Amino acid sequence: MDWAMKWLPEKYREGQSNFYGKRGLSWHISVVARKNEQSAKDPDETISEEDSVEDESTYSYLIIVHVFDHCIQDSEAVIAILHDVLLRIKHVDDTIKDAYIRSDNAGCYHSAQTIFSLPLISNESKIRIRRIDFCDPQGGKGPCDRYAAVIKSHVRRFLDEKHNVTTAVEFVEAIYSNEGVQGVCAYEARLDQLIIGPPSQLAKISLFHNFSFESHGIRVHRSWKVGDGKFLLFSKIEPPDNISTILCSDTPKRKAVSFTKTQSKKKQHYSSKQSTDIPTNTFVSRLFDCYEEGCIKKFLNPGNLVSHLVVGKHQRLPERTSLRDTGMQIYASKLERVGQRELVSVALQNTTTTANGHAIRRNLSNG
Repeated sequence: MDWAMKWLPEKYREGQSNFYGKRGLSWHISVVARKNEQSAKDPDETISEEDSVEDESTYSYLIIVHVFDHCIQDSEAVIAILHDVLLRIKHVDDTIKDAYIRSDNAGCYHSAQTIFSLPLISNESKIRIRRIDFCDPQGGKGPCDRYAAVIKSHVRRFLDEKHNVTTAVEFVEAIYSNEGVQGVCAYEARLDQLIIGPPSQLAKISLFHNFSFESHGIRVHRSWKVGDGKFLLFSKIEPPDNISTILCSDTPKRKAVSFTKTQSKKKQHYSSKQSTDIPTNTFVSRLFDCYEEGCIKKFLNPGNLVSHLVVGKHQRLPERTSLRDTGMQIYASKLERVGQRELVSVALQNTTTTANGHAIRRNLSNG
């Protein structure tokens, strides 16, 4: 999940006076990836390199885009979008029971208000959110940014066809133009805000990057599966009682919502035995080389070669030694002058092993 860069309203033809002072359109991208094989051994099990990840029937995807005319990109909007996304996924495929969420470290995602609202979203959508993970700092580029570039290119194509893209309705129309973008479903959305209490708080939430939801609470980790983590009981936190929702307008050009299977690149299998036979149509050089040893002269016809041999003006490359060869020669000569060499033994048993989680970022004290 990620907010894309705001789209500045643009007309096919507009004056320079109307170019400045624009208010951008907020649009949010949610990339849903589903594993088609339902007989997974363990949902928390990591995928090894030997697994058939490149099988085109293994994964399918769905991109859901919400476009707003006026919206504040805060936790309340993110909660409403996530609630709508899970409801649509459940409507498309009723067999989906669990969900795993990943996003960047923006404040609207990495906040206590968003995280504590996920159990309520799970109950209403009938899809259990097992875990939410946040990427490392400065490492938030992902599939949402890639699809945002594809969608903006598609919208600009619609704009070049003498259309205007100034509102959320026109932006959605641009996405569905020219048969649309494969796997993308767009909606013109409006946020239906509810009166909620004070926002939830969690001390040092910026240090935690992994949140796993269990039956009695939330287990947080600073780094994935490093240590036992910290367990937060539901009875000690204050989750919100209700959440805001969004109202999506249907578009006549909208296609049926469905998952799209990924298409992997086919591997090229090369034979381990390399052929050593020279093909018959190999180009054979027709140049005539000089017979003198060390001469680099070549001629197109034998007459010029004979004239060159008679004159005797041979051309030879000067013998040059590279800096690397010179250094190797100096190093070899110094090794020959060494009389005795002492070997220093290192006591490996005295080395100490690093503690678990030693690479986790720590706050530096001012004192």
